[in-house]
Amino acid sequence: VVFHYRASTSRYTLDYGQATRMCQKVGAAIATSDQLKAAYEDGFDHCDAGWIADQTVRYPIIKPRQGCYGNLKGKPGVRTYGLRRATETYDVYCYVDKLHGKTRPQRRGVYCTSGTVAPDNFQCITDIQ
Repeated sequence: VVFHYRASTSRYTLDYGQATRMCQKVGAAIATSDQLKAAYEDGFDHCDAGWIADQTVRYPIIKPRQGCYGNLKGKPGVRTYGLRRATETYDVYCYVDKLHGKTRPQRRGVYCTSGTVAPDNFQCITDIQ
């Protein structure tokens, strides 16, 4: 399961090293490009740029909308900012084989867990144990 992780303080505050450590802190690993692509193909739609393992910054969009076009304009797909300096700050996409806990909706995005989409304006946060 790929999930988006953001610092509790605000959006886009994690450099690459911090992003990697935050995934580890919650019992996950930073997602690979293949894992993010598989999540996208399974319905993951999230308009927040995040680090992945190859030190690129990407985000998956199923339904293109204003502010979420990225390098693919109006087409669906995984957007990329390409390889970034490790000191730049973004959110992060983490990966776990399976969830050991619950997800709960919170206002912001549209994704819960693999194959489960929350209502518009909600993001599911994972309580990983």
